[in-house]
Amino acid sequence: MPEETPKQAFPLYPAGGQKKRRRLKGSVREFIITILTALVLVVVVRVFVFELAIVDGPSMQPTLNTNNRVFVFKAVKWFRDMPERGEVIVTKYPDRSGSFIKRVVAVAGDRVRIENGITYVNDVANTMGNGETPIDMQEIVIPEGHYFVMGDNRCLSLDSHNAEVGPLPVSYFIGRAEAVVWPISQWKCLDHATGEGA
Repeated sequence: MPEETPKQAFPLYPAGGQKKRRRLKGSVREFIITILTALVLVVVVRVFVFELAIVDGPSMQPTLNTNNRVFVFKAVKWFRDMPERGEVIVTKYPDRSGSFIKRVVAVAGDRVRIENGITYVNDVANTMGNGETPIDMQEIVIPEGHYFVMGDNRCLSLDSHNAEVGPLPVSYFIGRAEAVVWPISQWKCLDHATGEGA
């Protein structure tokens, strides 16, 4: 009986199949790396460069209204630690969660008092606010490394003139509010010198 010639075994994958699988794996790997890189960049930008803050409450009216989305430039802290007088900033408060949008009224070394509802900084009446502050305050000197904030709507604002807030340490400074970006109908850049929208 003639010897049977063994049949040739066929490869598990057709010609070129393994190359296609390697290319597919490489594409998936590149896609995952791209997504992870994008997520890392988003987190870095969100933590260190800018964020969108949502205004909650009437304390900054008429400059800012409830539900305004505000572009906050956080990287300003790379160039200077202390916010400047007149700037609208996002800040933390002691013993309170979340963040607050207020205006810097005074900085380290300034003298601040509230008399008959009017806020005086270095004996000059501060005119950026809207309305009178309901609580008078004896003159204080802002300590080194601190700043004093108030809401533009002076009669409806919890801020540095309240004992539970007071002057804030520079470590509480989050960033500078640059512009209202939503709703579109209220879009404006914030003029930190006058307190108005530009």
